[in-house]
Amino acid sequence: RRFEEAGLKFDPVSFTYSFRSGPVILHSVDHVFREQEIFRSIHAVENGYPIHNAMTDAGPSLIELWDLAVADDRQDIEGWRAPFDGVAVTSPEVKLARRIQAEIKRLVTSGTMTGSAGGRRPLRYGDMLILVRRRGNAFDAVIQALKHAGIPVAGADRLKLTEHIAIIDLMNLADALLLPQDDLALAVALKSPLFGLDDDDLFKLAYQRRGSL
Repeated sequence: RRFEEAGLKFDPVSFTYSFRSGPVILHSVDHVFREQEIFRSIHAVENGYPIHNAMTDAGPSLIELWDLAVADDRQDIEGWRAPFDGVAVTSPEVKLARRIQAEIKRLVTSGTMTGSAGGRRPLRYGDMLILVRRRGNAFDAVIQALKHAGIPVAGADRLKLTEHIAIIDLMNLADALLLPQDDLALAVALKSPLFGLDDDDLFKLAYQRRGSL
């Protein structure tokens, strides 16, 4: 409305393409949120839930639904009649972790192919990424199961993104774009690998300038 009152043309742009997921995953998400009662609870869209599209070079995708892992039945101990060599209860987290490591090893050892069309290659352990909702018993069980199976795993090391040099460069670039008068942020961004300028280049740009860079 403000654009129309100012006599300016406003072209809405729909972001329907995803750079992170394959078509099967995106279509599954769209299917789950297809009902208006569901998508309106998380998305303010008047013309329906937006359909997501995968990029043409997106890799293959697959969704598998596994049965819920449940704990083994616990045998009630009845005094002296209870067996001392009974099998211990296996937690659902450990069961799930063992299944995950078995599936990963099967995919790699069977020569499963991955990659987009024209760049197919055998799957490697380094291609795997296991996402968990939070760090807890399941997370620790997965790490332990992978290590016991001899599968290389990065472990539980944490990386604070805002302290990584690449993220700092991107944040400086964002600061410069949001506030064009911030010459310091712009200079830092220009000297980063994003642009590759050096001190001499900055001097040529900034020397005898009458305003902001």
